[in-house]
Amino acid sequence: MSMGKQVSQQKTNNISLTGYKILHILGLLTKSPQSEADLNEYFANNKLIGKKVSDDSISLYINTLRKIGCKISRPSKSNNYKYELTYNPFILSLDEKEKQTLSTATKYLAKINNWKFIFDVDNVFLELQNLININKDEILSSISNITSIDKQIILKLNLHCKNKNVITIHHRTLSSDEIRKITILADEMFLESGKLYIWGYNFKQQEMQYFRVDKILDIKKVGISNNEPIIKKPIAVYKLKDELVKTFKIDENQTIISKKSNELIIEEQIINRFKFVQKILSYGTNCTLLSPQNIVDEIKLTLETLEQIYEK
Repeated sequence: MSMGKQVSQQKTNNISLTGYKILHILGLLTKSPQSEADLNEYFANNKLIGKKVSDDSISLYINTLRKIGCKISRPSKSNNYKYELTYNPFILSLDEKEKQTLSTATKYLAKINNWKFIFDVDNVFLELQNLININKDEILSSISNITSIDKQIILKLNLHCKNKNVITIHHRTLSSDEIRKITILADEMFLESGKLYIWGYNFKQQEMQYFRVDKILDIKKVGISNNEPIIKKPIAVYKLKDELVKTFKIDENQTIISKKSNELIIEEQIINRFKFVQKILSYGTNCTLLSPQNIVDEIKLTLETLEQIYEK
């Protein structure tokens, strides 16, 4: 290669690297104010840049951003000697009506009931809020609590479920601030009424249970289960009457043990306790749960709590 071509190539690389630095400064400023030391620490740790730059170079990059429309305040004692982006010309500004339209559209996500899809949408909004004047939590929190959960907790639990790992979770109880250590065989995660749960085998209780993910504070991997646990699937017996008798459709986990013209007694193997309780409650007064007693007591407590709330 000739000397002329080498110089030309070097200039091209320098121009590209300069633009690269300027774009990254803009990205950093959209997140928070930055001092010269902050910017240089980022440059030094960046694989492509790999070194600090002079204060004059940083001033040049900042002035370049100002020339293309960015408003950046000068470092001073009042702002801890940091550059602060006060106006970004590249941000799309939405009015209140447009924000409301976006919020209404996202509510349809709740009907999909797919936690992975909502998790991905949350990540998209996380990136968009740096470019659009929106607050993702205000838009997405109404359809799911996923937005408020530590993303690393979700990703770790999903991986443990995929690999069927034995894990110990530090779980805060719903009724108090007590934190319990529970060892489970992670099975799957699911979304129910906007809440994210993990479903797994509780070795101490020797049964399948569900736990709210937003109540999990920490996760420790114990190992991989070599033997499938013997899962005790509880059997429930309940009575249906009137309209429910006409609309009832049996599935593989159910057996009709008594049938009359206006009454059915069903025996059902409980696969997902949470969903079973929700189903029984949805049947209203046309359903009576006969056994097991622990779930009967749970439903009674739920109904008593609801009654107290509505009496206030």
